[in-house]
Amino acid sequence: MPIPGVNFRRRMLIIFVCTAGFFFFLTGRLGYIQFAQGEWLRAQAMEVRLRDIPVEAKRGLITDRNHRELAVSMNADSVFAMPVQVKNPAEVARLLSDSLKIDYDRTFNRLTQMRSFVYIKRKITPEESKAIRELIKEKRLTGVDLTQEGKRVYTKERVAAHLVGIAGIDSQGLEGLEKQYDEQLRGRPGRIQIEADARGRTINGAAHQYIQPRDGNTLITTIDENIQYIAQRGVDRAMLETKAKRAGIIVMDVKTGGILAMAMAPDFDPNRFGDWPDANRRNWMIADTLEPGSMFKPLVAAAAMEEGLISKDTPFNAPAGLRMAGYTINNWNNRPVTGTLQDVIAQSSNTGFVQIGLKLGIPKFYQYLRAFGMTEETEIDLPGEAKGINPPEKRATQLDLATMSFGQTLTVTPLQMVRAMAAIANDGYLMTPHLAGEIRSPEGEVLRKQEARPVRQVISRQVARELSALMERVISQGTGRNAYVPGYQVAGKTGTAEKLPRGSGKYIANFVGFGPVKNPRLAVVIIIDEPVGVYYGGQIAAPVFGEIMGDLLRYLEIPPEQSLTSKPGEPPRPLEQPAAVPSLLNLTPADAERDARAAGFVLKTGGDGLLITHQTPPPGAVLRKGSVISAEARTIFPGQGQMTVPNLKGKNIKDAAALLGLLNLRIKVAGTGVAVKQEPAPGTKVEPGTFVTVEFSPPH
Repeated sequence: MPIPGVNFRRRMLIIFVCTAGFFFFLTGRLGYIQFAQGEWLRAQAMEVRLRDIPVEAKRGLITDRNHRELAVSMNADSVFAMPVQVKNPAEVARLLSDSLKIDYDRTFNRLTQMRSFVYIKRKITPEESKAIRELIKEKRLTGVDLTQEGKRVYTKERVAAHLVGIAGIDSQGLEGLEKQYDEQLRGRPGRIQIEADARGRTINGAAHQYIQPRDGNTLITTIDENIQYIAQRGVDRAMLETKAKRAGIIVMDVKTGGILAMAMAPDFDPNRFGDWPDANRRNWMIADTLEPGSMFKPLVAAAAMEEGLISKDTPFNAPAGLRMAGYTINNWNNRPVTGTLQDVIAQSSNTGFVQIGLKLGIPKFYQYLRAFGMTEETEIDLPGEAKGINPPEKRATQLDLATMSFGQTLTVTPLQMVRAMAAIANDGYLMTPHLAGEIRSPEGEVLRKQEARPVRQVISRQVARELSALMERVISQGTGRNAYVPGYQVAGKTGTAEKLPRGSGKYIANFVGFGPVKNPRLAVVIIIDEPVGVYYGGQIAAPVFGEIMGDLLRYLEIPPEQSLTSKPGEPPRPLEQPAAVPSLLNLTPADAERDARAAGFVLKTGGDGLLITHQTPPPGAVLRKGSVISAEARTIFPGQGQMTVPNLKGKNIKDAAALLGLLNLRIKVAGTGVAVKQEPAPGTKVEPGTFVTVEFSPPH
């Protein structure tokens, strides 16, 4: 029989063992959580309690080759909210929308979101920032505050806009160099961490951590601000004189491939890029392919000379017209050309180059087409580059070869064309074009330096030199006489291409060249798309080349090689001295012409407005006297953004008041007579409606 109490003791033992085992398990689990997972759980808990307020890094500078700033980042306040801390969202939304001039419903929706952080309005003006600070203090708003961000400012406005590009609200690169080098320019953002309770309220005396942002690197480009101004002036002149659809100029360093300038019109101001049509931002000098016309002919001559098929002394008998495969190919002037290669190039004979192309043959033609880089991208450090289009080699006919030999049937980008011309200037070496010179850290350490990158030698040094001499005669004796540069030997080739469909009456006038011939420094291409009236490259593009190339060579302090004459064979004339370009902004065209003439410059004005609103080069730029200033006259209406205060010196009260009225500015008068002093100073940017205090004094 069972012993009394044994079952009881057995049950007690089982209960004790189970309880001890349970407590042993709990102790082990607690030890595991405390020691093995302790750090991870503490980090998780802190992450739940912490609220991050982003602190944006300053985007790096973009400068020209001489360290002149093209794009900078300025501090700007942004309004943010932590919705869980906002009391009475409806009232706060009303106050913020009234102060910031933003939509109430949108503001209210943001304040009622289940999020720890939302932006209300970013990168506000100093006036708005002051108003919000006063509002927070006066109304004791909780959950609303300000943080600093970087606001991108393009200091030269329209100058080099297509190259520099634009950055978005989040300081992300969207176009141009801003996009290409976004990773280097962007920097590393920081943040402010605030510890809050479960309801999102800040815990007094709790952990607050500031993680400092690291500013972006500085991009030093190959752009030269002054060369860019000169190129922009050339574009403005072309647009004013030809009423073209668009115009563009590229200036390239033939030795390194560095792009010194790239100017286009129509253009835009990257500070307010939304005010211009999207098409204005398109960098068509690298993104669009065009028929090159006759400026392609030197490449065909180079190929045939390199292959030994022709020389500078080869005799030619190029007829006025040539019948081929049912089509007639004519010279541009319907005249035959008899002589040597020099005459064929100087007179830009289409039929002469058909003969050269047929001698070269399809395989060799395409070999040099590839060698000059016409079938590939140039690999310039800009987004959106295109490459030339031509008939596939296997399907190309003799007629295709004939028409391609004088620049039809195939297309190239203007950048491809100027690079190929630079190869002739550079003893046959084709270079990779680039815009980045150096990338430096915020502390000034050089992180990367762009070296010149040769692609290949396309033609020999001897052929390049002989062809350069032949192209010099295009300017001294041939179709490019209007590109003559007093004091310098420069080489070039005119071009006129009829746009498709043939017979449309639309043309592209162009010119490509380099200089000086003996020691080439610069290659320049000029494109004038759909000019009105005269459309030959030798008549409208060549003069622009001559003007800007002369200014460029003098700017680079390259001494003249020969007597300074206006045209070959004329008596020498003295070289004008440099002078500062006067400000013509907000002057009437008549007053602007008077001031330009008094300073020693020639003014070309376009537009039919009442006041000068844009000039190239800008005030203060240094040019030789006698150079051309391009200006645009427009009528200014209220609401067009900031105004530039005009120079009122010498004007009477009536004229000063009328001029300020046109600019939507107001006048405060002190004294009588003529204006002798004013505040703000001439050239200051102000908001419409601003008072300008003008002191008048009787004339002496």
